[in-house]
Amino acid sequence: MIEKKISITIDEQEYTVNEGQILIDVTDRLGIYIPRFCYHDKLSIAANCRMCLIEVDNTTNPQPACATPVTDGMVIKTHSEKAQQAQQGTMEFLLINHPLDCPICDQAGECELQDLAYSYGQNQSRYKISKLTKSNDNLGPLISTDMTRCILCTRCTRFADEIAGLPELGTIGRGDSSNISTYIAKSVDHELSGNMIDLCPVGALNNKPYRYTERTWELDQIESISPHDCVGSNIYIHVKGEKIKRIVPKCNEEINEIWISDRDRFAFDGIYSNDRLLNPMVRKGKTLINSSWEEAIEIFSNQLLTLTNEKKNNEVAGLISPSCTLNQQYLFSYLFKNLDCYNIDHRLKQVDFTGDSMEPLFPGMGIKPHEIEKMNTILIIGSDIRREAPIIAHWIKKAASNGASINIINEKHGEYFFPIDNLILSSSEALAENLGLVLKAFFEGSQIELLPSVVNKLEQLPKPSPSHYKIAETLSKNDNNLLLSGLVSNSHTDFALIRSYLNILSDISHSIKGELTYGANTIGAYLAGCIPHKQALGESQNQGLNAIEICSKNHELLTLYDIEPEDCLYVENLKQSIMESKMVVQFTPYLNPFMEENADILFPINTPYESAGTFINVSGITQDFNMEINNSQKIPANDELLNDIISSLKLPKPSIEDFKQKVTTSLNKSKIGESIPIDFPSGQSTRNINKLITYGLYNIDSTVRRSRPLQETQDSKSSQYRKD
Repeated sequence: MIEKKISITIDEQEYTVNEGQILIDVTDRLGIYIPRFCYHDKLSIAANCRMCLIEVDNTTNPQPACATPVTDGMVIKTHSEKAQQAQQGTMEFLLINHPLDCPICDQAGECELQDLAYSYGQNQSRYKISKLTKSNDNLGPLISTDMTRCILCTRCTRFADEIAGLPELGTIGRGDSSNISTYIAKSVDHELSGNMIDLCPVGALNNKPYRYTERTWELDQIESISPHDCVGSNIYIHVKGEKIKRIVPKCNEEINEIWISDRDRFAFDGIYSNDRLLNPMVRKGKTLINSSWEEAIEIFSNQLLTLTNEKKNNEVAGLISPSCTLNQQYLFSYLFKNLDCYNIDHRLKQVDFTGDSMEPLFPGMGIKPHEIEKMNTILIIGSDIRREAPIIAHWIKKAASNGASINIINEKHGEYFFPIDNLILSSSEALAENLGLVLKAFFEGSQIELLPSVVNKLEQLPKPSPSHYKIAETLSKNDNNLLLSGLVSNSHTDFALIRSYLNILSDISHSIKGELTYGANTIGAYLAGCIPHKQALGESQNQGLNAIEICSKNHELLTLYDIEPEDCLYVENLKQSIMESKMVVQFTPYLNPFMEENADILFPINTPYESAGTFINVSGITQDFNMEINNSQKIPANDELLNDIISSLKLPKPSIEDFKQKVTTSLNKSKIGESIPIDFPSGQSTRNINKLITYGLYNIDSTVRRSRPLQETQDSKSSQYRKD
């Protein structure tokens, strides 16, 4: 659609703009500032604060710039006497009941009301009657309220309705009695709720854990990347001295817009848990005692050399977190595989490895997050999307708002907060079958040729239900579709079969396919060679043990890097392996009670908030971040520690920079999720794994589990790891 160009005049300057644009959007683009409170470019227009009043020729009264579309020949005056009087009058009304408590308000220094009051306020008030006060609601452990400061801009309520999709807040009362409150006495529990703190232009909604701790002008701001899911949300870390005080979103329109999840905002509290490991520890007899770095490295290195010299390479195994940086993953893989130890893996929540031979160079999502909102059809298979990746759920909600057909096949009915056209609730055993039935329904109505093995597999399936046919029909009539498997699929005993069905359906329906992955850097782990069947960058190698095989036997040497047993889906298997292995070495930020009893060497490492490195998100976007804070515990950089161990083994020093260049080349050449043949895996998946725990929103990794604010929320599953 070609947009019609018109001519308007703003402050005696003529401009050419698109017809129908909202005036405040036009002035923002032109760099002409108009004051506002209620307006926000990510929210609907409310036009209730009236701060953006301006003068428009041929109108009797000043007009709100946020609700006035431009027309051809319009003459606008943003700083005329009439406009300024209107803005000053609005400011006077806003300040009638607002408390003069800037010195103790957390919003001071970044308060929009405070800023505009200097420009449009008066040095004294004509209002002589006692000011109104409003009661405060307890919204939970994350958001504090001072509702007397509220100016009823309704940004928070519009966010809850439009972005979160959960109307937890609303306006109650009338006139002077109007107030923002919960509809019923409950906490605000949406996983994006903390964004209301950023949206509030005054000090009515504040960051509860941060409250009364620091002044904003005393903080240093550092750019970084969130390490708690596969999206790679951009963040600012606010630091004073050597301590993180708070985290706020950094705008990235292609990844997270201006939002972050509560997990990304509050998880950093976990790094200040009292069970931080500060010194290397070595077991002497039955007791772990503090050790020097040199001694711990020497014992570990000697054991590695002894086992490799004795040709016991198969008795050495290593597990590493998919949320470690690319540098750490590469050095970890380099350390073991240069000693011909191939039993390493990062896939701690995967139980079906029968499709390893058909695995892509790296899994992921074939589009950038912001492209999701442009999809016409989205099929989600096996995912609790809001808890797995809240920002991806946000983009899916935007797609639904734009008219996309959302279809879900899952084991349970989750709270999605966006309209769903077709929902198929499946038993766990039939999850793969239901996806296969969608494929069968699509194939029946087409002239597509498939491999005989695929046709035979589909013929063995029962007849599709009407819901299967509806999903297939939606995929066939639309040409911009996304097939997305989630973490439930990833952890499923038929994961390889689900992936095969997804590959075939994607191919014949010309849809984009994608997989949500665990951790912040799963693609990096694949490219770094932290898998048992491939070297770095996908080169074939001798087959080592996969994660479930590593956890199901004892070893001469078992190494865990940034992993606690609770991070593994088959936690009991891993615990048994730890107890029965001859030597267990853990690199960890925290002193886990179980590991304290069973590990032989503990190396302290820094959390991602205390590190520098690279993450590759689920869309294959490489994001570098620098060291956020100076670690007061003087723990060496994680890369430095791994390099010291490599040096002690007399191995050639690896070049991180050369590896990163090759990674960039590989990402540019390879298509995300690209698989080998479109066929089914051979072999039988493991079905005897007991899923003993459920990974909740705030039980995703060791730092999140130790964050006090998150563990106090309704969504928290456990808080036993915090030792204060």
